[in-house]
Amino acid sequence: MSIQHHRTPKCFCPNCGYELSAATGFAKPKAGDATLCLNCGHFMIFTHRLRLRKPTSAELLKWAGNKELVAASEVVNQFKREKAGNIE
Repeated sequence: MSIQHHRTPKCFCPNCGYELSAATGFAKPKAGDATLCLNCGHFMIFTHRLRLRKPTSAELLKWAGNKELVAASEVVNQFKREKAGNIE
């Protein structure tokens, strides 16, 4: 399995407003898939039009502890620390 880059409709993170227009992962995103904002790390869900929205409580429970999402979150958080000059 290889990492793939897919264009998605331009939309904005519901948490920080960062513009997003692509997804990177093992497969093309589909409705109900989870992702993270590269700017703030906010957890989001793809809609049927591949736009992003905040997750429901049920979706938060469904995705909690997902190994790939946790790993991605760690990468985003490390990037944020490096960007802020707080390199560990």
